[in-house]
Amino acid sequence: MSSVPVAAGVRLGRSAPAAGPAGTVRAGGPGMDREGDLATARAWFEAARRRVPGYAPATGHLAEVDLLLEDPEAAVARLRALVETSDDPEYASHLALALRVAGRHQEARQWRDRAAQRYDELVLRHPEAYADHAADFWLMVGADVGRGLQLALQTLAMRQTTRSYALVRRAAFAASHQPTHVTP
Repeated sequence: MSSVPVAAGVRLGRSAPAAGPAGTVRAGGPGMDREGDLATARAWFEAARRRVPGYAPATGHLAEVDLLLEDPEAAVARLRALVETSDDPEYASHLALALRVAGRHQEARQWRDRAAQRYDELVLRHPEAYADHAADFWLMVGADVGRGLQLALQTLAMRQTTRSYALVRRAAFAASHQPTHVTP
């Protein structure tokens, strides 16, 4: 699995999450599921963009490769272009992550909040389509494990797929490994 820590134990990904602690997912797309094959992944995504220049998922995956190669500024540049033309909260979420990795925390929070608002809207209107994506967001960028677990369980209730079970396992693992705060 091709994954490189990009910030404080957080790894970026858009496809089915691998088992692991909160904020640890595998990167998606061709070539990105094999160790060290980021060059192949980049080549595939660049080829897709040459064939269909406006193909947002290819640009989004290229931003993932940028982050995995520890170039958050390149990822920010790619993702900015996407968030200006797309209302998909995944791009706003990934922009928040890239900005955080680049050390631009205040701006990152603004994009995280924008993604959270959009995920809330979409889950309310189309839970079957967005609950799993929102769960990933809350577990990784949104930093609300409880919310992520709730949405993961909602997804599992709607469809019992391998991805749904894996999402619940990852969310439950994250919830069980949260620091506990003891108040005197």
